[in-house]
Amino acid sequence: MKEKENEIRGIFQNELAGCVNYSIQQWEDLHTQLVEKKIRLFETHVTGLNVQGVVLRYCVEFGLFDVGMAYYRLMIKGKDESLSDQILSRYLNLCALNRKYLLENKEEILAIYKKLLKAPVVEPIIVERCISVITAYKEHWRESFDLLSKISLVSHPTPATYFYIIQACFNFDDADTGWAMMRDFARNSERRPNSGCYLAYLDYCKRKQKAGQFEVKHLEDLFEFWEDFYLRIPELPVVSELEKLVFSLSDDQFQWSLKETYVPKNGVCTNCKKMLEPVKITETEFQDLCRHFVKKVVIGSNVFLKSTPGEVDAFKRFLNQAQPYDIVIDGLNVAYARGGQSPLQLATRVRCSSPEH
Repeated sequence: MKEKENEIRGIFQNELAGCVNYSIQQWEDLHTQLVEKKIRLFETHVTGLNVQGVVLRYCVEFGLFDVGMAYYRLMIKGKDESLSDQILSRYLNLCALNRKYLLENKEEILAIYKKLLKAPVVEPIIVERCISVITAYKEHWRESFDLLSKISLVSHPTPATYFYIIQACFNFDDADTGWAMMRDFARNSERRPNSGCYLAYLDYCKRKQKAGQFEVKHLEDLFEFWEDFYLRIPELPVVSELEKLVFSLSDDQFQWSLKETYVPKNGVCTNCKKMLEPVKITETEFQDLCRHFVKKVVIGSNVFLKSTPGEVDAFKRFLNQAQPYDIVIDGLNVAYARGGQSPLQLATRVRCSSPEH
């Protein structure tokens, strides 16, 4: 199912990428194709009522700013019709892909932003799209905190919304708030900050350097964040900008260096020859992990379908008597993974070899 969805996504992305110079008739043909084939794009059934929103949505998702803007001007704004809040908010989301466009069309974008928020009831997704553009403006970006609070009352803001605000914090020199939001996000989400957050912070460091206000702490904040949350260094653009910053810091007083390295399975850096520190957890964290492991993995939600209460209690007593554990190996699954016998055969052998038998 996932492979099929990715295949459809790739086909649609390639098709959209070639639509930048489409005529009105070609766009209408695409509409007809999407509607008549009853295409279901990533949980969205395409109909005549939502096809415009679908096209704009995926122009944003695929980063096709020029295609999306050509489509909006020709097929939507060009018809001089009254536009729904959904379409206007998707247009704002599209504008957020291009900071230069945002700054050059500030008056129009702010007018749409204010119009959308005047509605008696504003959907959280529309508020999030407003945040995507308002965070580009120095005079207005702090309004995003109030908007974020309102969204949080009724739903969970998307990671992208946090990323827009974090980037604004760094872009407008409020690094303390930016790092606070980065840490809060990393603690409470399975996702990790995107490259835009790091690039915004490195730009902040460059401005500090140019103003003669750069301190070693600025880089330490970045490295400590990666260390505290066991994060991998992000994509190549971030590494490249970090490298430029480090090399630019070298002068007669300080010599900075940055080198590529490789850490094999033994944990020893091939460059400095030092071993990486092991992951450290407190006793409280360990006990919390044990408790959750027993509750969710050992016991689970349907344990009595295959085990009796007495068997579970006996196993829990065994765990308490034999702890602590460094490693837990499921021997039955290991044996099955090696092949040769079915799970039922292996389970029967284990049962017959137990002391009770």
